[in-house]
Amino acid sequence: MDFFSAGTIAGACATVAGHPFDSVKIMCQITQHPSIIESAKRISILHGWKGFFHGLTIPLTTRSVTKGVNFAVYEMSLSKLEQQQKTRRGNHRMYSEIMAGMLSGCASGVIAAPTEFMKIHAQVIGKGYRNLPYKQIFKGFNVTLARDILFFAPYYTLYRQLKES
Repeated sequence: MDFFSAGTIAGACATVAGHPFDSVKIMCQITQHPSIIESAKRISILHGWKGFFHGLTIPLTTRSVTKGVNFAVYEMSLSKLEQQQKTRRGNHRMYSEIMAGMLSGCASGVIAAPTEFMKIHAQVIGKGYRNLPYKQIFKGFNVTLARDILFFAPYYTLYRQLKES
């Protein structure tokens, strides 16, 4: 299985498993129910078990693709960087891992920024995202990009260390 497919499947599984928690979190944020249990009860009463998966379609497709791109870019970048390091003297493996993680974060951040905005817009406002102005879907782009670049460098470095131990 290639890395894009593996990442896509992993992203889909994580999204389905985590979405009920995301729904409860958003209910806590937008209502007068600060308790997690009260928010979960409210969702259950209003919408039944399906309420925990309201708005799942957008994150399921976008996070799956984002994670697929993330894994594929990491593995391709790491392979290229390690090839470059072999042609030079010395072993700078940690450098390759960190740079590959940052590059994968950059690639996923470009996808994540607008898709996360659309997901939040759909969950909070309850309307579709088709009528949003183009510039508006990129609100928070710089922060999302910085977050992903800075997060995935140590994430993949640790991932690689654990994978090989």
